[in-house]
Amino acid sequence: MSAGCKTRFITIKKLVKSRDAGGAIRPDTFDERCKVWAERIQKSGGETNANNQNTGSQMVDWVVWYRTDLKRTDRIVYDGVEYEITDLQEVGFRKETRIITRSISK
Repeated sequence: MSAGCKTRFITIKKLVKSRDAGGAIRPDTFDERCKVWAERIQKSGGETNANNQNTGSQMVDWVVWYRTDLKRTDRIVYDGVEYEITDLQEVGFRKETRIITRSISK
């Protein structure tokens, strides 16, 4: 891969667990971890019917320069769409990281 392939500027968000004033655990929230250039590889898309609602999802791979701080609990945001990470793969020896994602329907 060359730097010229990484044409999408994505936001990677990390999961933050916190408690409210009463000590109860708040619903999962995500804070920005970083913004990086990435290559976007469209894998597939489809629709499912859940609870009498059609929902669409896209499978997208992102390739970024090698990182050690990414986790499967992180999320990616690009062009207003949020993606959950399903897998992380090292490409080459510490050259790049492939992030396998699925879009989240809202």
